[in-house]
Amino acid sequence: MSAKDGRRPSLKGGPYAKYFVVVHTDEPLLTFESASLWLNDFAIAGAPNIDRAFLLLSYEPKVGYCPYIELRIDA
Repeated sequence: MSAKDGRRPSLKGGPYAKYFVVVHTDEPLLTFESASLWLNDFAIAGAPNIDRAFLLLSYEPKVGYCPYIELRIDA
């Protein structure tokens, strides 16, 4: 466990009940379809402070908005 992960007890009970991480990429060649396939079996491990995590992709004209993928978190 990293030093930052040990701070969770002081974070909980504060102004936020949950902690989200959003990773944005503006890579034009990375599509929602390809990222979904690559991340299908991916999980974040060893991050007890994170409750939910998302990969936010660039605007896709075919979709009409900026798609995102929720990443799985293993405890």
